[in-house]
Amino acid sequence: MSRHQGQNRAATKWIVWIALFACLAGPYWPNAPGLAFMALALFGLLHLAVLVYEQIAQAHFDANMTPQEYEHYCAALLRESRWAARVTRASGDQGVDIVAEKRGARIVVQCKKYRKPVGNRAVQEIVAAIAHEDAQRGWSWRRTATRERRSAWPPPTGYCCYTTRSYTG
Repeated sequence: MSRHQGQNRAATKWIVWIALFACLAGPYWPNAPGLAFMALALFGLLHLAVLVYEQIAQAHFDANMTPQEYEHYCAALLRESRWAARVTRASGDQGVDIVAEKRGARIVVQCKKYRKPVGNRAVQEIVAAIAHEDAQRGWSWRRTATRERRSAWPPPTGYCCYTTRSYTG
């Protein structure tokens, strides 16, 4: 079962409980049992609102998104992990797509939506970006895992390569 199906089932269960408590409140209204049932229905409604908000606010991957949309998607994933992430402008960013900070640590991220291996040029760009942005680490973030060219490895100090799948679990 996917994460979204589980959330939809949880929302359906809460809707049933809200309806049940609201119906039970009717015959007892405005006495104490009616107020208690209505309070439970209100609590369920608030919880349902939180479930819906979380589902809307989550980052969603779409295979048809543009590279810029993919950068915003990766930044949203970092924000879900409590990073203060900002997407840089499209040109003149020295190979940096995202700058993120958390607990005093700064990282630079280069997002690659395509499936090609990360070559020497991309590694050199992110290493230069680490110095340019005064970051402690540089990440190259790709959509899927592929075998790297031997010339690009071993990666330099402070460089990590992630895929969207490995980061999100």
